[in-house]
Amino acid sequence: MKRFLPLILATTAVAVATTPAAADRLHLESGGVIETADWWFQDETLLYRSGDGIVGIPRSIVLRIERRPLLADERAEKPAPSRRSAAKEAERRKRIRELIAEGRAAFDAGDYEAASRSYFHALSLEPEAYMARVPYVVAEIQLNQDASALAAVLDGLVLHPEGAELHELLGDLRDREENVEDALRSWRRAFDLAPNDRLRDKIEKGERDLDLRRDYDLARTSHFNLRYDGDVDEAIAAEVSEHLEERFWDLTNRFDHTPQQPITALLYTNQAFREVTRSGERVGGVYDGKIRVPLGGLQRLHRDARRVLTHELTHAVVHSKSRGHCPRWLHEGLAQVTDGTRLTDARRREVRERLAGLDDPAEWETDEFSYAAAHSLVLWLEARRDFSHLVWLLEALGEGRPINDALRRIYSDDYAGLCRQWAAEQLARSSR
Repeated sequence: MKRFLPLILATTAVAVATTPAAADRLHLESGGVIETADWWFQDETLLYRSGDGIVGIPRSIVLRIERRPLLADERAEKPAPSRRSAAKEAERRKRIRELIAEGRAAFDAGDYEAASRSYFHALSLEPEAYMARVPYVVAEIQLNQDASALAAVLDGLVLHPEGAELHELLGDLRDREENVEDALRSWRRAFDLAPNDRLRDKIEKGERDLDLRRDYDLARTSHFNLRYDGDVDEAIAAEVSEHLEERFWDLTNRFDHTPQQPITALLYTNQAFREVTRSGERVGGVYDGKIRVPLGGLQRLHRDARRVLTHELTHAVVHSKSRGHCPRWLHEGLAQVTDGTRLTDARRREVRERLAGLDDPAEWETDEFSYAAAHSLVLWLEARRDFSHLVWLLEALGEGRPINDALRRIYSDDYAGLCRQWAAEQLARSSR
């Protein structure tokens, strides 16, 4: 969700009206221009007539009004709006603002379903409400409702062809479809309209990805889009597909959750993997919305390769179930539990050494992340209750609950308190 927040914060209202060529021009402080032949002030609101009815905007955002030449009796012939219709329109605009505020509050709380409902209602009252359309699309993406998100983006671009945020979101959706060329086209258009580092990073990564996999083969299964480099043996790719499908059913049953969108898995040569992901030599796989693993040169899918694939697939399922709210320690701990990694004596010693030097055990992640500590903490939580409670924890996070609220709900203590208990037990073992 965090990667979408700057996009939402950057969203501003845009008003568009199609009117005859001979019209007054309302210049807004945002740089936008509204052309209309029919407008008037009502208190602090400027009302104007568009093809969709009467629209109101704050008087304060109108910098100046460029009047067209008028016939002497033209304005005199214009019927004045009735008090009743003006009051009704003012009430409609007020309701739209309320719905947008409700949507933003729900979005900030991580309740994407409520946010989506509020924004959708606002759009039903005013299809041109840009401040409702962009976060509505983001909420639908967070809910994995790509089809409705895409429809809302395409409709929005008809109304707002220069909406940078909409072009960016269209690129994100095309990327999720594995249509990287179209994704890049949309991201570049968004960058032309509103350049920023976030878009630059997307474009650069997309270009690297596209350059390296123009000749990649594509295989589709029930739940995966599998792309693999020509140097990856077809037999290995077939084994990967079979393994992912098998583990998909195991993991979705274990986590009581099935991702709604196909999961993309990319199989690279070792060099291509490092170039695309910018990962170090010790990294055996990455999940960044897509599963990325280096398998070039393998003659068979050995145990370590299967473990890496299961590990990254777990990240995909956990990310989907928690709707992007799962903290790293829980992500990595769960992935190690499900991929079969053992917490050996050597790794237990590593955990104790990490905890022994801390005044506050909850700060074990501060200097350098420890996979062994994440594994140990999640195993400790599982031992306190059982695995189903970890699943319920993910459900609570997916509902938008902050991590401490979710932990109190499931384990009756917050993160700091649980870390103190966990650390005390680990350190006590070293003194036995």
